[in-house]
Parts: sequence; C-alpha cells; structure tokens
Amino acid sequence: MSSFEIRTLLDENDLQMLIRLGVDGDLCAKEFLKQVDLIGINRYGEFELDMVRGWFANAIMAGYDKEYEINKMKITKILGLDVVIA
Repeated sequence: MSSFEIRTLLDENDLQMLIRLGVDGDLCAKEFLKQVDLIGINRYGEFELDMVRGWFANAIMAGYDKEYEINKMKITKILGLDVVIA
C-alpha cells in the first residue's frame, strides 16, 4: 500500500467509506483486514478473510432486516391495519 493510499484512507470519513464500499460484505472484510494490518493488530492472524467476511455479511443483513421490519410497521400503520403485513 502506497503512502498516498494510507493518507487517503486516514482522511476518509464514514460517509465516504460507505459510498466507496457500499454494502458488499467481501469489500468490507478486505478493507477491515487492510486496516488491522496497517495498524498492526493482526500480527498472529487472528482475523481471517472468511471469518471477517461472514461477520460483515451478517451485520449488513441484520441492518437490512431491521430496516425492512421498521418499514413494514410504518406501512401497517399508514394503512390502518390491525395485523402486521407479512
């Protein structure tokens, strides 16, 4: 990694990182591993790509599921239904 890439990553805010990575668990996992290697906390290989990829994929889907449930409740309320839409 070049010094330019490191500087760019350090200057990046959360929104810029989200725009760059999106909701791709693989990209997020690779970026995470790049960062932990950069600051030296993965010296013994505690973080492996498959494990980290699974964690990010699960976290992304948990966020998606939560937002889906929130929107489902909003629609139910707007339509005045007594039962939550499946």
